[in-house]
Amino acid sequence: MVEFYRKFNFFFDIDTKFSKFLKEFFERIFCKTFGEDVNDNAPYFRDSIISLNIPESAAQNVRIEFPELRAIDEDIGQNGRISYSVLPIGYFKIEDDDFRTFLIPTRKIDREQMAGFQGTVIARDGGGRKAQAQSSEI
Repeated sequence: MVEFYRKFNFFFDIDTKFSKFLKEFFERIFCKTFGEDVNDNAPYFRDSIISLNIPESAAQNVRIEFPELRAIDEDIGQNGRISYSVLPIGYFKIEDDDFRTFLIPTRKIDREQMAGFQGTVIARDGGGRKAQAQSSEI
């Protein structure tokens, strides 16, 4: 099993007291410690079923913002970074840009050819953990 870690830096001072030939001396020591935390949180969606409406006039490869698609990961750093994919492949992709989530049609949307789309959105964090949400219909 591979575990992914994030590092924390803690800085603190320690006062020490010691006796030498019945005289007391004090010394201040500066310590730098590193704490590590395992990637223990998988991303999750607020809702397991998401329903989105996309107008037929939406252009191919144009970003449409949908906050509902944003997954949450309580880890920080690389382990908290989320990448997305949509199954089946080839219809849509998702981009995450500064805490905003965009759905991008990779094909022209034509209601006469396909009235709706059902798929799965997968969110994967930087440590490899993943979450899924079913789209009821896009």
